Amino acid sequence: MRPSMSRTFASADAESRRERIKALLRLPPEERHRVFLHDYDTFYGGGCAAAEARARVVRAPVSDDLSTLKSTFRFLRSDEDDDVLSHWDAKLARQYYDKLFKEYCVADLSRWRTRKIGMRWRTEGEVKQGKGQFFCGEKKCGAKNDLTSYEVHFGYVEAGEQKEALVKLRVCPACAMKLLEGRGLESPGKEKKEKKEVRDASTADGDGETMKRAKRRRKQPVDDGNAEDAVDANPDNEHAVLHEDTLHNSCFTGMFQ
Repeated sequence: MRPSMSRTFASADAESRRERIKALLRLPPEERHRVFLHDYDTFYGGGCAAAEARARVVRAPVSDDLSTLKSTFRFLRSDEDDDVLSHWDAKLARQYYDKLFKEYCVADLSRWRTRKIGMRWRTEGEVKQGKGQFFCGEKKCGAKNDLTSYEVHFGYVEAGEQKEALVKLRVCPACAMKLLEGRGLESPGKEKKEKKEVRDASTADGDGETMKRAKRRRKQPVDDGNAEDAVDANPDNEHAVLHEDTLHNSCFTGMFQ
């Protein structure tokens, strides 16, 4: 009787273990790990208090390297920025900052119409390609002709603070126009165009005045010493134009007297 009962209990325990294993395998890895920690604290640790303390630690947000770099990155980093961080975060942020090349910038001019211009330092791959120095420094522009270097006053908001820096940017004429107009300045090409339009308009006004003066001169009578032979130079006035024979006779009237 007893052996059969022991086999029954053993089979029941085996069946419960199999069901528990199946239930654990259905859990996500993180939740399964928490169940194991809870069982360890319950049966081998300090009881429920230790389980609750461990649960608070496990549920704390996990920060990976990328999120750490995003939260600790500074456009211009100083030692004071590293002092407020932990040793690992400061070391990671400083290593990434030292790998950037801070001679020329790469600009994002996709929202220049709203006066929102982004700047960042160049990476090693961009330096090897010549981006920002031998090619236009705009992020999506690949022009390499007629490049011009600009010293740009860059104002930005970082970590809730308003900051500013003086950076160098090398761009093509088209991107230079976007850069200047995006910062509320007039581009040199536009200024020359406006001056040319004003000059053309003034020339047109001068030509109009010249034409008016010439028309007034044509309307003035020509005096050759004989008032009755006055002729209107305006060809549209038919009554004022003398006949050709009359003009011929008037020219030779006093010649043979």
